Amino acid sequence: MDFVIGGRVILEADGKLNHRGDRRHKDLMRDAAASALGYETLRFDYAMIIHDWERVVAAILPALVRAQS
Repeated sequence: MDFVIGGRVILEADGKLNHRGDRRHKDLMRDAAASALGYETLRFDYAMIIHDWERVVAAILPALVRAQS
């Protein structure tokens, strides 16, 4: 995992390699395990982080609010 914020929100910055085959499956398995423990995983790719930062923030802020509930 790349970052944990708010104690319960996992942020993943995925590269191209993470969107293929076995790596993608492992990521999804890890997301499911984290969810079972009460974590929310948010995944963003490079293009979103660099070119659509407003959308990234718009996803993160409500997740932080949910984590505090």
